[in-house]
Amino acid sequence: EAGIQNIGIQCRNLKSVWLGGCERLTDKSVRTLVSQCPHLESLEIHACADVSDETVTVLAESCPKLSHLDVSSCSRLTNQCIEDLARGCSSLQSLNISACDGLTDGAVQAVAEHCTSLTSLDLKWCSSCTNAAIQAVANTCAQLQ
Repeated sequence: EAGIQNIGIQCRNLKSVWLGGCERLTDKSVRTLVSQCPHLESLEIHACADVSDETVTVLAESCPKLSHLDVSSCSRLTNQCIEDLARGCSSLQSLNISACDGLTDGAVQAVAEHCTSLTSLDLKWCSSCTNAAIQAVANTCAQLQ
């Protein structure tokens, strides 16, 4: 935990962090890292089971330049943090929220409303999302590839 926190404190100009699959990574350490790195553009924390809404909300508040985020299989996330993310990081180009079981149409619709520059959106295994959310994305995210 201290190592990840120190990276954030010592490397404030960090632009890209890939920590996917680090199952023992704590929510607190990721939150400290992102709060100290305002220039962060890319973050991959997929399958980090301890990551919570609070961390994603801090990310949204601290990293307005974020363009790529992978939080797939972060099962503790809810609509609220994705809505905060969409509002705070509207220049997102790539978002992977696949297998985030707590997400529903509200999260996807917020992304569609605020992140119109998306070129990639991964929603696989988001079983609570309906056609309405997909339609909102199709209507507003014209740059999807």
